[in-house]
Amino acid sequence: MSTAADIEFQQFIDRHVKEMQPLHDASCLAWWNASTTGKNEYQLESASLEARIRTLYSDSGGYRYLQDITPRLSAPELARQGHLLLHAYAANQASVESIERTVNLEKSVEADFTRHRARVDGVELSDNEIKEVLELEESEPRRRAAWEGSKQVGPQVCDRVLELVELRNEQAHRSGYPDYFHMQLDLQDLDVHRLARILDTLHEQTEREWCALKQRLDGALSRRFGCSEANLRPWHYADPFFQELPTSGDTQSLDHFFAAGDPVNMVSRFYNNIGLDVSAVLARSDLYERPQKSQHAFCIHIDRAGDVRILCNLKPDEFWVSTLLHELGHATYDLGVDGSLPFLLREPAHTLLTEAVAMFMGRLTRQPDWLAAYAGVSKHEATTATTAMQAAARERLLVFLRWALVVVNFERALYADPRQPLGRLWWHLVEKYQHVHVERDNQPDWASKIHIATAPVYYQNYIYGEMVASQMLAALTAHLSAADNASRDNVPWVEDPRVGRWFKERIFAPGSSQSWEQVVAQATGEPPDPRFLVASLIGA
Repeated sequence: MSTAADIEFQQFIDRHVKEMQPLHDASCLAWWNASTTGKNEYQLESASLEARIRTLYSDSGGYRYLQDITPRLSAPELARQGHLLLHAYAANQASVESIERTVNLEKSVEADFTRHRARVDGVELSDNEIKEVLELEESEPRRRAAWEGSKQVGPQVCDRVLELVELRNEQAHRSGYPDYFHMQLDLQDLDVHRLARILDTLHEQTEREWCALKQRLDGALSRRFGCSEANLRPWHYADPFFQELPTSGDTQSLDHFFAAGDPVNMVSRFYNNIGLDVSAVLARSDLYERPQKSQHAFCIHIDRAGDVRILCNLKPDEFWVSTLLHELGHATYDLGVDGSLPFLLREPAHTLLTEAVAMFMGRLTRQPDWLAAYAGVSKHEATTATTAMQAAARERLLVFLRWALVVVNFERALYADPRQPLGRLWWHLVEKYQHVHVERDNQPDWASKIHIATAPVYYQNYIYGEMVASQMLAALTAHLSAADNASRDNVPWVEDPRVGRWFKERIFAPGSSQSWEQVVAQATGEPPDPRFLVASLIGA
């Protein structure tokens, strides 16, 4: 039975959604147009709409009202909306001038990243071309020039990013938090102390495996480039941030499996076979690189009513096939949320949970059954390579997690003290977690990572996402093996429509009507636990 507080609050929600929903939809579309064209007119429109949304949430009277009424709500669905709205208002308690300055800075930095192309030896190179140099080039001077080119955007944006850090911290102080990092975690329902424990656990429990992997990689790279291991530098690795597994020596590249194929065809067939139709998403999407277009990849749900799109810069290689799998993982989650839920609950339970689904899917390019079913790899070759592929999948995950430790720990320290020598801090963390050394303490290389500038305090969602993805895999294979009375090690699920049903019913449908921890516990049978990720990293 509805209480007076419930009835009153429903009226507040109705007014709020009527005002906010058109702004949300228009803002998403403007951001999409800006990202796909690089045009200044869309960038300005996106900034204006984003400022209007944040200003709506900055209303101090509405914030006080939510603080008062949320504890008095009795209907679970209303209480959940109250909780989410309270966090949205808390995240935006700033002056109109501060909001407008913050949004304009964010959009200007984002525009620079969108339009930026590295200039190397007088030639403009895209991110894809930079990666190609770092994967294939044997000349150390050429590799170094390409790697340094990938950092050119850092000096271009660093002063604005530092101003953003100060503005974000001012906003956090206004809401009673020590800094923006602490505020963002709290408003994402993530405990800062628990995150610290997870970071320490991942660092400590994977250190031995990381040392062994790094020693093997460095041995292969030193032989390839004819230098000592002590003289290896960041440009000797195959990614500007060493967040991808290099393919040297006994580390197997799988690019040849994808070179003659169509990424869209193989990935869409997979999703369709497991019961998740992505054809409408692909029809709306922007999939191939061109000048002025964002060089990154993302998924966006324009209207929370089915207009889901992804942006990619596809090439026929493992990286982009994995990325396509990843982004369509986000898309299937957005599409799978129960459309009858209220607008405020019609989205994933948490960013980390949609990242978990995306990461679950993105891992498949190292799964022998998937390669046999979709990449044209023979059953014999897939079976023969199973052990090597499983090892490479663990190594790939380990490389990414060690990189993620750099970013999260950097942001924690950045917001705690943005005036410290940040170049020195960045390379100290790179050396600590990735075991890579270079003398560039006086360079703002940290600012060349787009997430730090335009998606602040986000990277912990990748760590949690990998953690939950490992837990979901264990639960899904247990579910299917129990249904088939088969061993968990022998569940060929990559063409099984029950997989799509499992995700739809257990993960997607609730939307944000439940917390991410509730969704994970109900889907997997136990609370979120990092032991599944640790086991996958150390091969246990």
